[in-house]
Amino acid sequence: MIQYQKGWQSKLVEEIQTYSDIEEKAKRISDKTVMYKKFLSSRFLISDKVDYVIDNIGSEIELSNLDISQQGFSISISGKDAIDFTNLIVRYLEDGLVSEIVINSASLDKSENIYKVMLRGNFK
Repeated sequence: MIQYQKGWQSKLVEEIQTYSDIEEKAKRISDKTVMYKKFLSSRFLISDKVDYVIDNIGSEIELSNLDISQQGFSISISGKDAIDFTNLIVRYLEDGLVSEIVINSASLDKSENIYKVMLRGNFK
């Protein structure tokens, strides 16, 4: 009877040792989950701001470059009429998400009759 119990105990010890590997894997998964949740909570959500900047541009202006961060954006745009750029700036400022617009540069390419403008905006 003692031999049987000893054999049964050895078998159970081996089975428990296989579970220790599972425990280590579960701990690693738990640590990864905690790190992922920290990453998600610390990241900046700017997709709404990207949509806002692009949607206000309209069809009359062509976007060449867009740099965006949580604090603001910078765009390079071109178009055929100067009033389109004025309307864009007014749209940005009227919607209330942008607190300031700065025109970094503006030029007119006479050969193609196209205005090229670089703007920078700060979000509220």
